[in-house]
Amino acid sequence: MITVFSIISSSGTGRYSAHLAGELAKYQPVTLIAPPFEDHGDLLANVRLREIVKIEAVKSRLLRILLLIYASFSPIGHFIALRRDSDRLYFANAGHWPQIGVYLLVAKLCGYKTALLIHDVMPHRMLFPAALRGIERAGLRMVYSLADKLVVHHAGAVADLAALGLKRQDRIAVIPHGLFDLPALPARPPADKSDGLRLLLFGQIRANKNILPSIAAVQALRAEGQNVVLRICGKASAREAAYLEACRAAIAARPEGITLEDAFVAERDLPVLVGWCDAFLLPYGEFYSQSGVATLALANGKPIIASKSGGLAELLSDGENGVEIKTADSRDPTISEAAIADAIRRAYAIGHAGLAACGERGRARLTASSAWPVVGRLHAAMLDSLRAPARP
Repeated sequence: MITVFSIISSSGTGRYSAHLAGELAKYQPVTLIAPPFEDHGDLLANVRLREIVKIEAVKSRLLRILLLIYASFSPIGHFIALRRDSDRLYFANAGHWPQIGVYLLVAKLCGYKTALLIHDVMPHRMLFPAALRGIERAGLRMVYSLADKLVVHHAGAVADLAALGLKRQDRIAVIPHGLFDLPALPARPPADKSDGLRLLLFGQIRANKNILPSIAAVQALRAEGQNVVLRICGKASAREAAYLEACRAAIAARPEGITLEDAFVAERDLPVLVGWCDAFLLPYGEFYSQSGVATLALANGKPIIASKSGGLAELLSDGENGVEIKTADSRDPTISEAAIADAIRRAYAIGHAGLAACGERGRARLTASSAWPVVGRLHAAMLDSLRAPARP
């Protein structure tokens, strides 16, 4: 039996864990340790669940802290209880790197073979201040060294791990993200010349997603007379509260054509939201993952207007499945307002029909390499490689 662990059951991370466990269950018995799932029952039909506490809905700060401590340590009891029947423990999402380190050490002491899925080699937000960044990098390197197998979503992440100090590439498996395909999107009426370009900037609100320069770029384009509409949808964490307020203030200065919805988007609402837009806007900088948002877009026939940061470099083909946001210097990852505006102008010139064709080409290309049946087999093979050889 395989044990899969995810400390999160909501958002794209939760959906990923459900997909992963469900696909692995096609090959051998799987137990998933995770908070309760509100969605994804179809994906988990053949998966045994071991539930841990879910704290997202708790409002009291003190209660959240107490539940967070409890939620951080309660999985260890499940690791111990399941060891009799399970020999491999797959960490799909185990929290911040100090938590992951504790879990990996416990798993080693229990005798598990371990695999660690790394969505982002470097965290979106580091835990330590800049003066202690070297210590944090050393901590990440130590934690990654504890796992028997590391799994990343794109080849660039292998280079990122090497830059961090992990040289043994035989411990690293590259497996694509997997597709977040949705039920049929609502049909849109045929576009005419008066129909503007509708852009969606989706996912957790963070500074590295360059939302502020995106707002400024759209405001500048609308001032030029281009009918560009930007919809920003996603939840901001407490650590991004100041950035969220800065975005709101920027919009308030010239609000026409721009909306910001600071809220988690439920699974049932995704088809309408994705169907609304002509393209996804992903002007990311200092980014290390393959991007679940980009795969969501392409899997559902929507082109991406994106930088080539992190795994986006391997997903985006300029003019084929989207439009590249180009930086002035490849050694400088800064994404400027001017670069975003230029990319949107080029997307506008492609037109609705051309963008729809880009989206369909993106869907076809990604389905061939990253559909869940394909990805599931790769994960299962990786876990099989951890099994102890049968005794003669």
